[in-house]
Amino acid sequence: MRMDKKNRKIRPRPARTKASSRIPAFALYLLGGLCLLGLFYLFLYRSHERQLAALRAEKIREDLDTICAALAVYRQEQGTIPPAGPGLEVLTGKGLKGEASSGEAGRDKPYLDRIPLDPWGSPYVYEVRGGLFAVGTYGSDRRPGGAGSASDTFRQECKITGGGAE
Repeated sequence: MRMDKKNRKIRPRPARTKASSRIPAFALYLLGGLCLLGLFYLFLYRSHERQLAALRAEKIREDLDTICAALAVYRQEQGTIPPAGPGLEVLTGKGLKGEASSGEAGRDKPYLDRIPLDPWGSPYVYEVRGGLFAVGTYGSDRRPGGAGSASDTFRQECKITGGGAE
């Protein structure tokens, strides 16, 4: 009931038609459908993220295998590991001063054609710790520590130390 302001009389509300009563039901169906679509896309996104994490971990494993194999050959031929200064670039045939050479100590080809990048596009980290080397990645955040895709993965003397890209 509504009150008419001019005449101060109470008037009944007009009756609803069938078309006006269907609009809220249609809106609820539309909203429900959108919610279901959102849940479906969320499920697909999570599934896709798990697959990407597995692919990243596999790429890191393969890259570290390649780098460690090249470092093992370098150590066998040179009798030492590459110094920390030039780092992994020595494996590509670049000398200590950065110039391209035919390889170390008479080697006619480089140990690696190129140094691979980690799954996030950063170069792998090479550290020399007390005569031992460590090669790895700091993960997606590019900083030590972290969890999930930001976790660090390193190999020290070609033994795995640390987590993976989960």
